[in-house]
Amino acid sequence: MGKGAFKEGEKKLTVIRGKIYDVSDFVKHHPGGEQLLSLAVSRDATIMFESYHMRDEVALKKLESLPQVKNMSLVDLAKGVAGEFDTPPGNPEYIEKSDKVVAVDEKWITPGDSSLYKNIRDRVRNEVLAKDGRKQGRGFIVRDAACVIAYYLLSLYLYTCYATWWSALMLGWAGAWVGFALQHTANHGGLTLSPFWNQLWGLGDDLACGGSSLIWRYHHHVSHHAYTNVLDKDMDVYSSFPLMRFDIRQERKWFHKFQVIYAPLSFSLLYWSVQWQDWESFLKRSVYDVKMLGLSDQEKTQFVVGKFLHYLTSLVIPFCIHGVSSLYMFCLYVSFGGFCLSWLFIVSHNIEETKPSNLSPGADRDWAQWQIETTATWGGPIASFFTGGLNYQIEHHLFPGLAHNLYQRIQGIVQQECKKAKVPYHSYPDIFSISKKLYDFLIHMGTAPTASKTD
Repeated sequence: MGKGAFKEGEKKLTVIRGKIYDVSDFVKHHPGGEQLLSLAVSRDATIMFESYHMRDEVALKKLESLPQVKNMSLVDLAKGVAGEFDTPPGNPEYIEKSDKVVAVDEKWITPGDSSLYKNIRDRVRNEVLAKDGRKQGRGFIVRDAACVIAYYLLSLYLYTCYATWWSALMLGWAGAWVGFALQHTANHGGLTLSPFWNQLWGLGDDLACGGSSLIWRYHHHVSHHAYTNVLDKDMDVYSSFPLMRFDIRQERKWFHKFQVIYAPLSFSLLYWSVQWQDWESFLKRSVYDVKMLGLSDQEKTQFVVGKFLHYLTSLVIPFCIHGVSSLYMFCLYVSFGGFCLSWLFIVSHNIEETKPSNLSPGADRDWAQWQIETTATWGGPIASFFTGGLNYQIEHHLFPGLAHNLYQRIQGIVQQECKKAKVPYHSYPDIFSISKKLYDFLIHMGTAPTASKTD
């Protein structure tokens, strides 16, 4: 993830910009909520820290007030001297100079050292937030959130009462909309100013989508947002392989030439894949190679209760009322919802120009530039309303903790600074044009020969 956190006995430690901090007492008082700070426990959290705090001077002042652990080195952490620690892949700071290093992957400067990132961030603060009289970018999405919640409750009521194909489709879209425009922003800490309400609305993933906000945070924050489109580090790239091939360096199988045909079906099966992954990750305390070392008892309880309530409301109660026919409607509901979620979540990162082999020279030297070039933005304010700002994906990846209704307003700033820095900014007018690019990309990945992993 950049540079993270670890656990020493009962202590909770994190690494930010090469320094080891004890956050044991601070975790309950973190302004963004315990659920976000827990992601940093036992790993290096530099990228998360620098990309989530718009007021960096405030965050840095608070950080420096926390107790530091000075009798231990980063190499000690990597060796597990103080307990289990998730080492950033390829980061030379955690490798002894005497050790043979075959390859060092993590070359980029983090947001706090990127002039591109700091220029964009400062302009967002001065030209958008300051004009609104806001000191931070979280909250004030009441209208959007109210619409999503109202539509979900209406759809759930109709589905429970009637369990027909149309109510199943309604609930499928409602679950997807909760996934886009409620839980996504909430679990990034941007929906409200209150960490309690962010955590509560973040449970929309558990109740409406059938996923787990806990597993999602580790998957999304620690892996995808830190290492977007990085082979073997971004779960969104490697977790679907070998069924789906999203990188030319992945081994091409004979059936990949058909992936453009079976892709919609695989998107529809997202729900069942998520159920397996959630339970497996929860029991192993690890989401693929990302360990959940900061897991709290409250998060464990929320996982189990969330699963129970989802199964109860979407499966058990309708079955008790309507019998076997409700099972068919349940499958329709989760298939349609899964298709919508998969399609709109992957479309912005899986087109030719956002892949590592097609980036500008030097993109791997600056985390901000990498985020911009491996991502694409599409559509406008209407699309933003129905996707929770997911269409402004470049803006979201630069500032994941920002309220999603601000992304439209900061888009021009990002475009202008990209033009000044000669960094490509990928944008499309609507979902149809970028989906055509996704279609073309899936065809290409189905036929292109396997490239070297060093390419």
